[in-house]
Amino acid sequence: MKKSIWGVQVGILPLAVYQESRLTNSIALRSEISLGFGYGKSNSGSSWVFAPIFNIEPRYYYNLEKRIRKDKNTVNNSANYLALNLRYIPELNLKSADIDPSISCIPTFGMRRNIGAGFNYELALGVGVGAYFKERPVSWQTRETETYTDYDVAVALRLAIGYTF
Repeated sequence: MKKSIWGVQVGILPLAVYQESRLTNSIALRSEISLGFGYGKSNSGSSWVFAPIFNIEPRYYYNLEKRIRKDKNTVNNSANYLALNLRYIPELNLKSADIDPSISCIPTFGMRRNIGAGFNYELALGVGVGAYFKERPVSWQTRETETYTDYDVAVALRLAIGYTF
């Protein structure tokens, strides 16, 4: 496993720039900034919006040694992994929609494979829990609001093609 790799990925859901740092021979820490999209609501209606997403993801590449023994390609962490995706989406107030801030914790299973010099594809899926921080009116006369937390199922899905520098 390389000490550190940088890359970009584009896929069905994210457009991402990431950096993976080796912690041990089979554990890496992935830091990622991505541009995701979703459906947002505002006073004037609802629409699709793009929003920044910040991820920290410890990854355990559990079959690296097996792939090395079978003389398979392991360049740039080409292997299967288990991860814990920790995601933060900041609050955004856009003309088209408002996005409430949220954090989520999603256990994820994934795989990365190389498809040429520097190019790779990655598939990952996970289901976890998300906390969404919302505001609601307390008093209509004073226009005071309070923040409350709404918990829901959070899904991580990655279908991406990338390039590693």
